[in-house]
Amino acid sequence: GNSITATHYVHSLIAGCTMLITTAAYAEVPNNPFRISGDVRLYSFSRNFTNSQLSNLHSTSLGGKVKIETSSRDGFGAALAAYFAQDIGLNNHDQNNKYINPLLMGTNYGIYVPGEAYVQYKSKDFLVRVGNQSIDIPWINPSDGFMIPNLYRGGVVAYSPTKSVHIEIDRIMQFKNRTSSGFDNNTLFYLPYAKPHFSGENSGATAIGMNFR
Repeated sequence: GNSITATHYVHSLIAGCTMLITTAAYAEVPNNPFRISGDVRLYSFSRNFTNSQLSNLHSTSLGGKVKIETSSRDGFGAALAAYFAQDIGLNNHDQNNKYINPLLMGTNYGIYVPGEAYVQYKSKDFLVRVGNQSIDIPWINPSDGFMIPNLYRGGVVAYSPTKSVHIEIDRIMQFKNRTSSGFDNNTLFYLPYAKPHFSGENSGATAIGMNFR
């Protein structure tokens, strides 16, 4: 069939810097049962096409993350996090959002979503974590280049018998794309703003790996 030959330029303008403010976690002290962390981001992203029938795309978003973790009690702990990305009046929503770059927050005016929500047991050598969480291994990672990272629902078991050896097993049941409102069984091929090649459900993923540092 016919194809369109296009040269496109990707311009990522980071106003100030991608991460404007990083709130350091509060130190764990005996009388403080919680640790709070987070960040604020202002991101402007444009994709310009030449010699093409495609429309130039642009989006600017203000957003961030707030995370609350319990202090470790005999190795047991829990965490909750929320994310948001908000249009601040610099985006062109004309003609059914045809000029909006959807990678920052879809084509909505804002996204406010729960993120991590997990319980864990962690010691010097061992980790078990169950729930909604960020996972960063090859092929399964946050892809945190924009406003909100990819997140995963499942369990992680990790063991480090020595300082140079790390063994990890990950079982993922559901996935939350960076611009979706919640977790589901769809794959990366399914995006809320595109016509996917495949939008069927799947049974998740299992990863087993060993890392020598």
